[in-house]
Amino acid sequence: MDARTRRKGAAHWRESERRIGKAATMTERAEFTGRVRRFKEDAPGGLAVVDVPAELVGPLGGRRQYRVTGTLNGSPYTGSAMLVAGGGFCVSVSKAALDAAGAGVGDEVTLAIARPAPDG
Repeated sequence: MDARTRRKGAAHWRESERRIGKAATMTERAEFTGRVRRFKEDAPGGLAVVDVPAELVGPLGGRRQYRVTGTLNGSPYTGSAMLVAGGGFCVSVSKAALDAAGAGVGDEVTLAIARPAPDG
């Protein structure tokens, strides 16, 4: 890669970061109840997720992957928002977060989430 290409790539990256940072500051906190399920139903022991209601996807920042923080049944929570085939949207829930919240796969949980504020 030559110097000119690297400069153009760096400028594009800075512009993307500026847009992403601006979008991140416009997100709202979302609170909802959902059922914990496996991301792939045929993969026992796999990733656990909770589906995000469609009306909350926009205020959180849209249908793309990003980190979220907040609470899960009142316990501190950090996870990732991700796309689901067929147009859905969900957040991942780790085993540690489920244990701390006293929940498991198949349980109804209450989430209060937001995208973290950008650094700087």
